[in-house]
Amino acid sequence: MQTTTLEKLIKFHGLSKERLPLYLKELEFRYNHRYHKDIFDLLVSYFCNFVLNHL
Repeated sequence: MQTTTLEKLIKFHGLSKERLPLYLKELEFRYNHRYHKDIFDLLVSYFCNFVLNHL
């Protein structure tokens, strides 16, 4: 694990084993999209495309 991940895990030490994979995926997403100023618009477009493709 990266140092930043470990620091965040220490800060949010109340994570359950069930939610840890989701938390790590969120950190991965945020890291991979760190240059996008507005992640909300990016997420909305992902969700809209997902819903449209699964109708």
